[in-house]
Formats: sequence, C-alpha cells, structure tokens
Amino acid sequence: MELEEAKDLIIKHYSQYIDKKVFFAATNQTLVIKAIDVTKNDNGEYDATCYTENAFEEDADFENGIFEHRSLKDVIKNGRLL
Repeated sequence: MELEEAKDLIIKHYSQYIDKKVFFAATNQTLVIKAIDVTKNDNGEYDATCYTENAFEEDADFENGIFEHRSLKDVIKNGRLL
C-alpha cells in the first residue's frame, strides 16, 4: 500500500474503530483499538496499523499494556465491533 492509501484508510475508519472493542472469532479475542498509525515495513510498503489492548485486562496502561499490532484491513475484515 502507498503512504497516501494508508493515511486515507485511517481517516476513513478512525472514528469507527478508535477506543472500540472488537471481537475476533478466529482467535476468540476481544481487543480495544487504542491507536491507529501508518507503519512502514522492511520492503518499503506502508500499512495502517492498529495498536490494541486486551479488553479484559484491568487498569491497562497504554504505554505498557499494548497487546499486539494488527493491520487495520485485518480488523475491518475479521473483527466485529461490539
């Protein structure tokens, strides 16, 4: 994905997903989208990346509680907003 495509994807979906719980049936996980940003891989390709926290952790701290990162495209395709 090009840089502008990644930025446009974030702009289009940011308010829909930020600070929302998303359930992933394939892994039986419920995650909270805490941040969405553009990342660049070693091949120079860009992606819109979600940084998530486990929805069931108590007192999760954003700085130390990041559970994983996941492509926004994957979140849209495989996640269900709760």
